[in-house]
Amino acid sequence: FRRVLCRSKEEAHRLLKVQEETFDDKLRTAGWGRHGSKKLAAAYSREQLSRYDSPRDILRLGFALYDAERYEEALFIFHRMETVSVAAGSRDQEALALVWQGHMLDLLGRRDEARSCYEQVVQMNLTDSCMHGQYGLRFQLSPYARERLETPFQRIENQTLD
Repeated sequence: FRRVLCRSKEEAHRLLKVQEETFDDKLRTAGWGRHGSKKLAAAYSREQLSRYDSPRDILRLGFALYDAERYEEALFIFHRMETVSVAAGSRDQEALALVWQGHMLDLLGRRDEARSCYEQVVQMNLTDSCMHGQYGLRFQLSPYARERLETPFQRIENQTLD
């Protein structure tokens, strides 16, 4: 019986490793459109997020969950993106993470918290440009955040199929 139990544990570890590799493959190969988002959102679990330290990878996961209308989980991911960006000293990625946190908070009806995120970006005084073609968004970080202080973010559908 003991040998069977050990085998089961080894098999469980092997299956977990295969599952992780499969998610990594999906993240690397998924397009930024609706189909890619659907695949990533279906395969995503919060436990996997700690393995990623690239703001771009984390952003992609956040967009997948936004597309799937899983706003609370997307908010969690954009918090992770902020943490990773601060550690890397990337102010533009930190600001972008805060903008998307504000978006999720607006969609969740938590306007005061959203305004706080946007205000932080305004205070950073960044004019770096961002483009999210799948949503038809192109903006400069701090000026865009200033606009969002006045007007809450409204959901924009991903226009790319992949």
